[in-house]
Amino acid sequence: CRVNATRAMQQAAAEAAKKTDSEETLTAIVEQINEAIAYVQEGRQLAEDLMAVVEIYSTKKDTEDISSTDETFEELFGSINEAISSEFFESNEVIKSWIEQLPSAWIGYVMGQDMEGASADEPFDITAIIFNADLEDIDHSTREQAPPYWDVDALGKNNGYQDNNTYTNAEGDITLDHFIESWTPSGYLADGQISQTLGGALPAGFYRLEADGKSSATAVGVDFGVTDGTKTWTVPVVSDDPAHWSVDFESDGTSVLTIGIFVKETNATWIAFDNFKLGYIGQTAPVAVEDIAAEATAKSTVIYNLAGQRVQKAIRGLYIINGKKVVIK
Repeated sequence: CRVNATRAMQQAAAEAAKKTDSEETLTAIVEQINEAIAYVQEGRQLAEDLMAVVEIYSTKKDTEDISSTDETFEELFGSINEAISSEFFESNEVIKSWIEQLPSAWIGYVMGQDMEGASADEPFDITAIIFNADLEDIDHSTREQAPPYWDVDALGKNNGYQDNNTYTNAEGDITLDHFIESWTPSGYLADGQISQTLGGALPAGFYRLEADGKSSATAVGVDFGVTDGTKTWTVPVVSDDPAHWSVDFESDGTSVLTIGIFVKETNATWIAFDNFKLGYIGQTAPVAVEDIAAEATAKSTVIYNLAGQRVQKAIRGLYIINGKKVVIK
């Protein structure tokens, strides 16, 4: 790929011509030429980075079933592909700008779908915003390393992708096969997180994050959810059996969100998660916690108290019902 090196060289010559002393002129020319060479080398690397990013979004676009009215992503993608085809980029700054714009443009593209009818009962699926949400985009030789697009802190001895076994809950409806884990053979997991920071801010509104995962029946200090750096929406993960976890949260339209599992002062020795999902609820806040609790108590078959014990009925207090933290008053 070519970057406009001619313009850089012309600028170098113009700057050098301003010098009156011949030795100073020669030194200035050499310095300007070296800067131009460095500029071109940077451009080549940026062009390679851009093409790698374009490949990621091209694959994402081809595999996701999205019908969007948002034109920003398509226009940006078209401009980039035109430049790649011609093997000519206007400047390094333009390449940098394109790389920075693509993640937010993709979110706008996903959110540009017809979401009429989205609600807390039936969120509109926007999981396409998460990269490698099902943890299938994996090179199996990288076991126990952070899977693509995910950040995994050193919480234990093994931290990262795992596919050495399959774990299914007692009901047989939740399975962890390709998952992210942290495990330690002694002591407890250290503080940290398994997370993915989204490529840009979600439009203002209410959303739901879901995933399947486990810790232990008596775990404390393991939370699943979302943070914008200031506010945090999480539910405690208390289950020795794989369970489905869900948390509703609000985006202010400007803050970039981080999703995942957050560990602090835990007594857990192993956590494992799979099948992440993101949904749009709408502009109306979900039902109040106590109302959700009443409904969940009536319908749920999976209820845990804070000691991690499975119970048949939630009476009064804080419970984990179908993966949600609810208060029964």
